[in-house]
Amino acid sequence: MDSMDHLKQTLEYYRQQRQKKFDDYRAADLLVRQLEKELGETPNPESETTIVANGSLEPPISTSRPLEVRPDEFYGMSQSDAAKAYLRKIKRAISFDQLVEALRNGGAQLGGADPKKTLYVSLARNPLREFVYPRDGIIGLREFYPNLAKVTSAREPKKSKKRKELKYRRVARKAKKNVSAVKATAKSPVRERVHKIMGDGHTRSSDEIIKAIESELGAIKKIEVFGALRSKEFVKEEDGKYRMTK
Repeated sequence: MDSMDHLKQTLEYYRQQRQKKFDDYRAADLLVRQLEKELGETPNPESETTIVANGSLEPPISTSRPLEVRPDEFYGMSQSDAAKAYLRKIKRAISFDQLVEALRNGGAQLGGADPKKTLYVSLARNPLREFVYPRDGIIGLREFYPNLAKVTSAREPKKSKKRKELKYRRVARKAKKNVSAVKATAKSPVRERVHKIMGDGHTRSSDEIIKAIESELGAIKKIEVFGALRSKEFVKEEDGKYRMTK
């Protein structure tokens, strides 16, 4: 027998096993309904099990009335935290309308012209993607479904990334500009003349230094002289004159 024939026989075997389980479930479900009818009990829709499209059995998503909540149960909480608290309390997915009603009853602040839409947008922006939508109009928590892929880290908002990148660029440009200015000053002939003139140890005013340099070089940018005098090599005396420390 080749491998394909073996696989086909295996598939047929498990199909038969699955059908048997479905038949057993239907028989048990019919018996439960009959007993409930004879005893006059109202069937509990939350305890019923349905056969979904893929052939598996799962409890239905509840559309019954929300559990009672205290009037202040969600007061002061963010919409995301309030929604998580209620869903964890009832331990199942519910309709979005039920969630809105429960949060309102619990004192949560649902603002906006359309509170339902506002809440939907708020939960959709949850960075950890803790909320899932099993089908249209139904909301649950990702933790209810262990087979779903886990989110390992929060998504950083695009605006935040862009803001950080712009800040980094500004800092980099400023640092580059400062380095260029330092290099330019270090190579400046004005700086060399300041050191040469002040090297005799005498104190001089900035005007005296500028006049001495201009007598050698002609017109200069005075800011270069002040830039050189602001270095650690010079100190300004009480009379406003400068002295070289070395």
